[in-house]
Amino acid sequence: MKPGYTGRIALASILLGACAVSPGRAGASAPEFNVTASKAEDIITISDEEGTTVIDVESPFGIGSARIDLLSGSLPEKMIARLHLMGLEEFRLAYADRVIFASAASGAVTEVGGQRIQDSGMEQPIAPGHPLWLEVQFVSAPGYFEIAFPEEFSQRAGESFEIQWVDFFRQ
Repeated sequence: MKPGYTGRIALASILLGACAVSPGRAGASAPEFNVTASKAEDIITISDEEGTTVIDVESPFGIGSARIDLLSGSLPEKMIARLHLMGLEEFRLAYADRVIFASAASGAVTEVGGQRIQDSGMEQPIAPGHPLWLEVQFVSAPGYFEIAFPEEFSQRAGESFEIQWVDFFRQ
C-alpha cells in the first residue's frame, strides 16, 4: 500500500470513550483507532452509534481505501461502514488472510450483487445466509450505503484491517 494521507482525515486517531461495552466484552477498554486514507481528499471518521462502531467515509472522487489500525482496546463486536456514494461498484473488507467483496446498485430498490470471499488465496462465491455475507443497504436520505461487517470479524481481524470502495458514478 502506498504511503497514506493522515492530514485531512477528520478524527484520524479516535478514542471512542463513549462506546458501550457489550456484555460479552465486559471489562474491555474502549478502542482507539488510527485511520490512514489512500487519498488526501477522503474524509473518514469513526464514531459510536448506540453500541455500533460506524466508519463513515466521504470520498469526493468515489475511489479509495483506508487502513484502520487498532491502537488500544478491543475491536467492537458490531461494526459498519457507511459510504456516501451513488452506487457501489465494489467494496472490499480485508483482514487477516481474508478479503470479502460486495457490490450494490442504488435506485428505487437496492440490488445487492453477488459476493465472494478470498480466503488464503482461494476465491469462492458466497450467498445470503453465509456467515461472511456482508449486509448491504442503501439509505436514500441522506444517501449512503451501509455495510455491516460479519460477526467473526472482531475475533479474527487482529489489530488492522483495510476497506476499499469504488463508486459506479466516480468522478
